[in-house]
Amino acid sequence: MSNVLPPEYHADVRAATRSSFALLVASSLAVILAVVLIVSMPAYFAATAPRISVVETATTTQDIATMKKELASDQQVLTLFSALPHNPSIAIALGTLLREKPKSITILSVSYTSASNKKGKGVLQVSGTAKSREALGAYRAALIKKQMFDAVSIPIGALVGTDANTFDLSVTGTF
Repeated sequence: MSNVLPPEYHADVRAATRSSFALLVASSLAVILAVVLIVSMPAYFAATAPRISVVETATTTQDIATMKKELASDQQVLTLFSALPHNPSIAIALGTLLREKPKSITILSVSYTSASNKKGKGVLQVSGTAKSREALGAYRAALIKKQMFDAVSIPIGALVGTDANTFDLSVTGTF
């Protein structure tokens, strides 16, 4: 096959080929750079984000009292959940307590006393607030209907409304 392009145009064709090759290389580098920038953005933001101190220092006695109260609450939760692997029926009882709770009742704390101290009966102590004594009565009635609970007791002051809508509920059962 013979070359039909006159020799004086060979230089022009080579120059056009070199420029299109340079354009291809430049656009490829631009795409690679864009991908690298997009991929590295999360790492950049993680590195430049303001650091949040994990350890807080208490400045007032009120802060210290609040921290002690939170620690005591956390220890109660750990005590409650440490009994779960040995007795899964506690989790069922706790789930029932929370499922039957009306929206107008707020549970603040739950504690568990094991069954070894009361003739094979465990006791769940629930403390909280109720918006009305009727809601508290309905909660008690719903829990009494559950067969897993042998007794549900609320101090009379909470039922008549003299305790500023706070209550302590004791639930006894074989759990």
